[in-house]
Amino acid sequence: MVLHISAYTNIPKKIFLEMIEFYFDSSYFSFGGNIYLQLDGSATGNPLSPILAEIAMDELGSSVLTNLPFVLPFFWLYVDDSITAVPEDEFDTILDYFNAFNPKLQFTMETERDNKLAFLDVEVHRKECGTLLTNWFTKPTSSGRIINHHSYNPIGHKLSTVKGLLHRVMNLSHHTFHDSNLRTIKNILKVNNYPNTFVNKCINSYLRQHRALNNSEKPLCKLYKFPFIDGLSQRISTVFDSNTKLAFYNVRSNKCLYTRLKDPTPLLSLSDVIYKIPCSCGKSYIGQTKQYLKSRISQHTNDCKNQNQNKPNKTALASHHFETGHSFIFEDVTVLDREANWFKRNVGEMIQINLADTVNLRSDSANHSIIYSNILNMYARQNIKFR
Repeated sequence: MVLHISAYTNIPKKIFLEMIEFYFDSSYFSFGGNIYLQLDGSATGNPLSPILAEIAMDELGSSVLTNLPFVLPFFWLYVDDSITAVPEDEFDTILDYFNAFNPKLQFTMETERDNKLAFLDVEVHRKECGTLLTNWFTKPTSSGRIINHHSYNPIGHKLSTVKGLLHRVMNLSHHTFHDSNLRTIKNILKVNNYPNTFVNKCINSYLRQHRALNNSEKPLCKLYKFPFIDGLSQRISTVFDSNTKLAFYNVRSNKCLYTRLKDPTPLLSLSDVIYKIPCSCGKSYIGQTKQYLKSRISQHTNDCKNQNQNKPNKTALASHHFETGHSFIFEDVTVLDREANWFKRNVGEMIQINLADTVNLRSDSANHSIIYSNILNMYARQNIKFR
């Protein structure tokens, strides 16, 4: 396979390959307080891993297929899953060819049973005449668990769940399997507490749209991410015109329920943070920084030294220290929020300043819109942590 990278970058090929090699050779991870170097392969979660995996599989496929002693009628590949038709007496041959490409890339093979073979979410059926039919496939280990109808999600998410299942069935399976698959979907939805009237209404609506021959293009809508607060978010969405829609998301996601396997980043090694430093008088200083928190704390500590008392443009923290003689407790610094986007981080800092009793200057939150004051005052009165 020949790759033409010149169409996408003007980086010389030699430097381009060195960059890729450096990127993977410098991969590391921490566990149990120890740092480990990735010795072989690419790490899960590395942005380049799926790209290079696809390139490697394409190279493997093209190399093996051109050297086989027989011709394959088709060969479909998705990452490391593939499906093809092989003569019955050549099963071992094709497996040997694939496994001989690289000792670190070893494959297993599954053959059809009862004229059926699963590939990804599709089950391929081979009829006696040679015709291939497809059906929707789920693994026997599938729990069938989806968004529960009683869960704290907007109704749109639940409608999309039903429509997603229907879309998959209608597009992955031959029409001869539709009725049985619809019964399966109804059972899955019933187990997840979806009312029969709701399910039937969704199915009938989808089938009418699916069978309709109206292919007129709909105007594109602008979608904006928006937190879901039941009763409030729906009402806010009605304010916008028909070409603007809000895509709701839950503020609390499922990841908060699971154990974190990775070692947490030490507090002072965090970056892109909004932080809070308490003062001995009971007030606090709130700031934000893109750099490591330990670097910002070091700067604050240095600003509070006597030799910097007459330093111009002092921070509110340093000014409070010299004017009152109070001491800031730097070792009790806390992180209020993390945000990589500079604008959002600044807005978040202004909100936190408005919610707390701080020594910050009025100019630190001067750009905050007054229309949010009532809401922030309500949060402050109720002592609710704002994230």
